[in-house]
Amino acid sequence: MVMNTLTSQLNTERLLLRPANSDDAPWLFRLNSDPEVIRYPNDPSFRDESEARSFLNKLLVSSSVHFVPYVIYNPVTPDPLGWCGVLYDSGINDFHLEFRLTRYAWGKG
Repeated sequence: MVMNTLTSQLNTERLLLRPANSDDAPWLFRLNSDPEVIRYPNDPSFRDESEARSFLNKLLVSSSVHFVPYVIYNPVTPDPLGWCGVLYDSGINDFHLEFRLTRYAWGKG
């Protein structure tokens, strides 16, 4: 499946990826509150859920941000495992993969 719209969803045997939305702010806040999760990307923690919601809304409505985050799920569990997406960096005219995973998802291959 080619994911070329904000409504595309990808299903595999092990994972489900769906576009993020502002309702994902509570778990995104919890994810970015874990110092080990944000240790290497060195992202700042959100102060609260409303800051996480503002971040998501900015990504979803801004034409100047070339990034659409996808929420990663295990199809048999209701809680997100993390998020991923491809970010276009106009400064270097290149793409790179961004992702964050909950500690629960670490080491699962």
